[in-house]
Amino acid sequence: MRVLVTASRKWSEPRIIENYLEDLYQWWLDQHPGPGERFIVVHGKARGGDTIAMEWVQQRRRWDQRIDHEPHPADWNTPCGEHCHHQRRRRDGTTFYACAGYVRNKEMVDSGIDVCMGFPLDGPGTPGCLELARDVAETYRYADGRMTYLEPRKVPAVAGTLSGAPPMLNREAGSTTCP
Repeated sequence: MRVLVTASRKWSEPRIIENYLEDLYQWWLDQHPGPGERFIVVHGKARGGDTIAMEWVQQRRRWDQRIDHEPHPADWNTPCGEHCHHQRRRRDGTTFYACAGYVRNKEMVDSGIDVCMGFPLDGPGTPGCLELARDVAETYRYADGRMTYLEPRKVPAVAGTLSGAPPMLNREAGSTTCP
């Protein structure tokens, strides 16, 4: 199973992300008790929620070698491509690739994920990643103390392929559960 965790850099509540990952992992273990398959957490390798997810994997990996993480850091130093019509400058005057976050999010979504869990607070990155993911994976957004399933915008190629929804992720549209 490939699980994308997309979260705000300002996310500071590790227990929420850890609890949802743990519930999904335990559900996966019940479905796949033997060796062979892997539980991979895909993340953007940024501070905040991505770091929380990565540290959760590192803790779990001590007991189960089938769990791992796959970081996808944004390359902010890439020169702007032909699709960029601007140059952004840092406070020190150097330029950065303003589209790097979007490009990284698209790469993560296109990597063959099964589930996407989003923990947004501010900024366009996490909500944008959720929008990219909702047509290719089972996609959930945490807000107001609960996880909500996001309906695909179109008939997806991958979404809906999980055999029985994890108990903490009721797949009915708009349904919620508390951590």
